[in-house]
Amino acid sequence: MENVRVWFVRCKPFNPNNRDSKESSSFQEDCIDDKIFGMGWYDKRFSEHVGKEINDELVNSFRGMKRIGAFTRAQRQYLQMEIGDVVLAKLNKKYYYGKIDSKPILSNDDKFTWCSKVKSWTLYGEYKDLPSHVRGLLSSQPFRNTVAEITGLAALTIKEKAGIVVESKAKLTDKNFVEALGPDDLEDLVAYYMHKNNEGYTFLPSSCKTNTPEIEYIMYNPETDKKICCQTKVNAKIDEEIYKAETYDDFEKIYLFSGKGYRNSCERRIIEIDQKDLFEYFKENKYFTNLVSQYFDVSI
Repeated sequence: MENVRVWFVRCKPFNPNNRDSKESSSFQEDCIDDKIFGMGWYDKRFSEHVGKEINDELVNSFRGMKRIGAFTRAQRQYLQMEIGDVVLAKLNKKYYYGKIDSKPILSNDDKFTWCSKVKSWTLYGEYKDLPSHVRGLLSSQPFRNTVAEITGLAALTIKEKAGIVVESKAKLTDKNFVEALGPDDLEDLVAYYMHKNNEGYTFLPSSCKTNTPEIEYIMYNPETDKKICCQTKVNAKIDEEIYKAETYDDFEKIYLFSGKGYRNSCERRIIEIDQKDLFEYFKENKYFTNLVSQYFDVSI
């Protein structure tokens, strides 16, 4: 199980203005029926190698012919795929998973460069049917690309779904518990943390609808007329420099929590929530432990 990797792929080898067309939908339906997946950027210059299995020599040769960064990155990840690895694919707005049944080969389809097969596609469901921690990972920047590797706790969940035996549930610790949370779950946990550490402050639901993208919500103290706010990220860094702008001068405190760290230095009223500290609040609240107990060991 340790050597099995998990990949996320998109099969939309069309121009941006044609990716939601009937042609694209029909193509993805064929991918489901034929149990295939692949990457785009087809080039007639590759045609003499149709049917050949992916290898370093061909990847490097194609890179020299087609100098596109996204193409090169995708090739490199297809090169790492092995038989038995698990693939999660988004096809016609639904998610399917399967085990790779053959190494990628150069396709004879003019939509694909490299393509591969799975033993079978199994429907996982729509986006809402994915576990929140998997949704959270897929919402991050790398997963907007043609292909990306799924790692960490999300990979374990998908492996288990694909029938790969997991001896026991992964135990959550102060180092990995953030991976078990989706973005909305993390926002709720930080709200709980702020509430426990700021007596007299009340949550303002309408503040979630403001057009300030760098604030999740605001809490307000009616006795002191002071406001505090927060920003949370599961899979991206937070740039603290943003909060030095005049826009944020009205806030007594600005709470930040990122599962990936921070850019730039912190000033006095900006509070980076310590991950070990936040884990203690996570453990003490059954609402949050119950959210993830289906997938992970949350025993204290």
